[in-house]
Amino acid sequence: MAGIDVSSINKFNGQNYSQWKFQINCALKVKGIFTIANGTKTKPDNDESKIERWEKDDAIAMFTISSAMELSQVTLIESCTSSKEMIEKLDSIFKIKSDFNKMLLLDKFHQLKMECNETVVQYISKVENLAHHVKDAGETISDATVITKSLGTLTPKYRNFRQAWLSVDDSKKKSVKFKNTIN
Repeated sequence: MAGIDVSSINKFNGQNYSQWKFQINCALKVKGIFTIANGTKTKPDNDESKIERWEKDDAIAMFTISSAMELSQVTLIESCTSSKEMIEKLDSIFKIKSDFNKMLLLDKFHQLKMECNETVVQYISKVENLAHHVKDAGETISDATVITKSLGTLTPKYRNFRQAWLSVDDSKKKSVKFKNTIN
């Protein structure tokens, strides 16, 4: 099993759940125990050696998850008895799919503007990440909306880029191609 230093993961502090969840999922995948933590691989029934292996992997997943959290957040999962239960509890608390959360994310998406010190790549990544969070909350955002938001809020120094993009044939305008044109 591949080792990974969980100290390189930004600790979950109650405010950075989406980014932390991405990092912890990557760490669990590297360790080969992601399927235990997400519940895809369940505890075997009758093979003692397989049960023992599963329990050890689940313990590693629990340790990996809790070690990548600030102590103030660990208290939320102290009663959990499996890594799957830990993830489910954290999801239920922090991955809120309420109408209010959707409204806040959509407002943040629509208010987003490119900062003077950002590159086009950084800004488009920020727009796409926010669109991904909106989608995770249950709202639909089309590729056209993401592209329109990205182009419409570029700083004036990127006006030529915007004009060049608008001159591209419509059949070739996809977000993947959009990202490739900026690299």
